[in-house]
Amino acid sequence: MGMGPKVIWVLPNVAQFNKNGRGSFQERYYEAKKLNFDAIEIPADFIKNPTEVKLTGLLIGDVLTREAISKLYKKPSRRISIKIKYILHTDPQARRDSKLKWYNPEWRRKFIEMLNNLIEYFEMEPYAIEIHPGTKPNSIKNITSTMAELTEEFPRTKILIENRTHQLITDAFSMNKLWNMLRQEYPNIVESGRVGIVLDVQQLFTQTGKNRILFQRHLQIIEPEAIFGVHIHSGSRGHHTPSLKDPIPWIDVAKFLNNSLKIKEEFLINPEVHTKSEIQATRLFIERSLLSL
Repeated sequence: MGMGPKVIWVLPNVAQFNKNGRGSFQERYYEAKKLNFDAIEIPADFIKNPTEVKLTGLLIGDVLTREAISKLYKKPSRRISIKIKYILHTDPQARRDSKLKWYNPEWRRKFIEMLNNLIEYFEMEPYAIEIHPGTKPNSIKNITSTMAELTEEFPRTKILIENRTHQLITDAFSMNKLWNMLRQEYPNIVESGRVGIVLDVQQLFTQTGKNRILFQRHLQIIEPEAIFGVHIHSGSRGHHTPSLKDPIPWIDVAKFLNNSLKIKEEFLINPEVHTKSEIQATRLFIERSLLSL
């Protein structure tokens, strides 16, 4: 590829890395090197299952303490120098017990402290931190001010938010609303290219009632400047390798991607499947069916 944007391929956080804890930075790094990926996704959820409760003594939904981090993430005996980007994928509020409280300044400080402890543990700053919108009583304004606060706290890191069904940022309208509010309130941060949205294609498709026409319409009206990357997988139940036979009109996603790539210097693509064996096939699908227009 000559000029034009650099696609940053992100190795997804597959189940194999998370046996009895959250695995290590290193094993993800070696897998990424093997498969020729540019970045790795590291889970940064709150305590999320009985295994983690047992390992840490904390409760489901608890923010990670320093001690919990050292019990959940394995650290190699000797330090290896690693040159790879990583993305901290924070809690998506997928469970009733983990509530995102962007409206609460003290809670936000605890969230930031947890991120600082993770970064200190990995001894390296992340390329990006991905957050999720949460539900009411959060507001879009709470989210934009959180994103601004995170850019102050992590000046060399992109702060990205992912759309999610049943939360505050779900579709083209709420994405544009967030983006316009960021532009109005924090023009300098937007100009510096440090805040944006990661589009989860399947979540948008689900949000539009799996209606192809409506989905196409939403893709057309999303502000392309707002989108810094995509998560690509198929199947509302489970994350699998897409196929052109899917109900999602991938050809429209291809148009959207090619349009985004024209205006971005860097663009994240995460073939977000949940098993190691599907990573390569999903990347191939994206390269052959979505990026080859």
